[in-house]
Amino acid sequence: MARAAEKIYNPVQGDWIVFRETAGDTNGELMSGELIVSPRGSNPLHVHPLQEEHFKVLSGTLGVQVGDEQRSLGEGEEALVPPGTPHRWYNEAEQEEARVLVEVRPALNRRSSSRYCMGLPETAEPMRTAYPTSFSNRSHSLASTRARSISPGHL
Repeated sequence: MARAAEKIYNPVQGDWIVFRETAGDTNGELMSGELIVSPRGSNPLHVHPLQEEHFKVLSGTLGVQVGDEQRSLGEGEEALVPPGTPHRWYNEAEQEEARVLVEVRPALNRRSSSRYCMGLPETAEPMRTAYPTSFSNRSHSLASTRARSISPGHL
């Protein structure tokens, strides 16, 4: 599990996060950190079924897609992603990093939740894709999440 001030680098995306508060610090209530998105960096469309994610741009410009809506956020601007909503972030700048405060609530108590959120395996070995292979095996794909969200058996 990550600790406050720990830095995790994603070699596939070229981005990193410096944790401010972790699940361990907040009893699973919050994970917050400063996300540094490299120029032209992005992550794929994904879903957090049980968590909301909040972004506040500290410097640079961050593009966010929340559902079908895409926005460009400048310094001081914010976006909130409700649980179960497909989303992604990206930096379209050619040379400037985007620095973003990210908060995920609840952080939950997964042992490797912070590495998982950055799309990294539990080991230090780099991956060839941005998200762990097991991500798709956990039934968190967009199609299955949407199907579960409208199924009466899951209300």
